[in-house]
Amino acid sequence: MAEIGLGAIGKGEVAVTIGTSGAVRTFIDKPQLDPKGRTYCYPVMDGKWIVGGPVNNGGIVFRWVRDNLFGPEKETARMLNMDPYDLLTDIAKKVPAGSDGLIFHPFIGGERAPIWNGNARGSFFGLTRNHTRAHMVRAALEGVVYNLYTVQLALQEAVGEPTLITATGGFARSALWRQMLADIFEHPVTIPEAFESGCLGAMTVALMSIGEADDMSVVKKFIGKQNTYQPDPANFKNYRDLLPIYLNVGRKLEGEYDSIAEYQRQHPNPGNK
Repeated sequence: MAEIGLGAIGKGEVAVTIGTSGAVRTFIDKPQLDPKGRTYCYPVMDGKWIVGGPVNNGGIVFRWVRDNLFGPEKETARMLNMDPYDLLTDIAKKVPAGSDGLIFHPFIGGERAPIWNGNARGSFFGLTRNHTRAHMVRAALEGVVYNLYTVQLALQEAVGEPTLITATGGFARSALWRQMLADIFEHPVTIPEAFESGCLGAMTVALMSIGEADDMSVVKKFIGKQNTYQPDPANFKNYRDLLPIYLNVGRKLEGEYDSIAEYQRQHPNPGNK
C-alpha cells in the first residue's frame, strides 16, 4: 500500500519506507526470485508483483539511541517542549558524513533482508577515544541506511538500476535522514509532504475495487506536493569507502551471531522480564 501511495508503480520505480522497521520494494510484471534468497516476491494484483526486502531495524534503532544513549537530552527536550528526535538530529549534524570512520550494524532486533538471520546482533565498529555520542547517533542513522542500501543492491541485480526512488515513513520528517538516504544511495530521492502513503495506497485499491478507477495511476492525482533531495557529491567518497567495510565486517560476524545469541539465551538479563 505504501508503494502504491507513493506512486512508485512504473518499471524501475523504487519505494523506500522507514518507520519502526523499513523496506525497499519495486513493482514487476512477473514473479522473479533471488537465487541468493535476499529478497521476497509476492503478487499484488493481476499482472503486478512486488519484489523487495523488509528490514527489522528502522526507526526502532533511533529510539534505542534516544532512550539508552541520550537520556538527559530526552528529558531536556521534554521540558523544553521539543521533539527529542529533532534534538538528536541536530547533534548528529555536527559530525561529518561517515561519522569519522565509526560504523554501526543496526541489527538490534535480528534482521530480515538481506541477511535473514534472527540471531544477528548490532555492533559499533571502528570506535576510538576520539568518537563521541554525537558520532554514535550519526553512525546509527547511517547504519540503518547502509542496510537498506544493501537491499537495493540485491534489487538492482534482479531488475536493474532504479529510474526513480521515492521514500516515506516517520524518518522522512528528518531532513538529515532524507539527505543521508540520497547520499548513500547516490540517487535523487523524492518525498511527498504527506507521510501517510499507506492510507493513500489503500484508498487507491478501494477505488479500483469498486470500479471508480481503472488502474493504480489514479493515485498520482492525490499525492500532492513532493520534494526531491539531490545527493551531495561531497559525501560520496566517505560513503563509498565505508560501505565495503560495512559489508565485509558483517560477513565476518555472521559466524559469531549464533554464538552470541546462544550465550544471551543461556545468560538472560534478569532485568528483562
